[in-house]
Amino acid sequence: MASIFLKSTTTILFIFSALFIVTEALVLDSDGEPVFNGGQYYMIPQNIGFGGGLTRTTKDDYTPCPYYVTRDKDETSNGMPLTISSPLKILYLPESSSVSIAFQEMITVCIQSLGWRVIPDDSTGKLYVATGGGNFNRKFSIKRAEGESRNNVYNIRYFNEQSGKASYVGFFEDDGLLGVTDDIPLKVMFKKAFDVIEL
Repeated sequence: MASIFLKSTTTILFIFSALFIVTEALVLDSDGEPVFNGGQYYMIPQNIGFGGGLTRTTKDDYTPCPYYVTRDKDETSNGMPLTISSPLKILYLPESSSVSIAFQEMITVCIQSLGWRVIPDDSTGKLYVATGGGNFNRKFSIKRAEGESRNNVYNIRYFNEQSGKASYVGFFEDDGLLGVTDDIPLKVMFKKAFDVIEL
């Protein structure tokens, strides 16, 4: 009896997951093509301001770890490639699903994961986006930006488990670092970092 109940529950969850994937629109890249689950993309800010794509930086000269997220100072730069992945066994990423975001792995002086996480700053009370989140920190989601004529411009949202609230991420004006703030939500487009060959 327990075995039948377990199979029925599993089937219902599978159907629910499939319906969620079908009903949610897919995230599109800058070419209008679906964003691959686990693919590498540049995240190009669309907000007015100086700088190029997203890259990593240290907060000051004294603390090499963790890295924080900022914009490249070169406006023509795409920034650094980011891997965006979902735990769902799907080829493309649907909007609003939980994803992990990570800079492309490389040898650095900071020996930790380049996956995104959110950390508090006790001195300012702000929540910053930084590295060290590992590959399973899927507390971010991608949502189509409201009021945009283009259908491939998105906001990044962060879900805070403690407060049970989802908030936007955006740049703090005083230090240029990415953090959790609903004041000026970051708008981005996803540009392929490498050509993807479909099998």
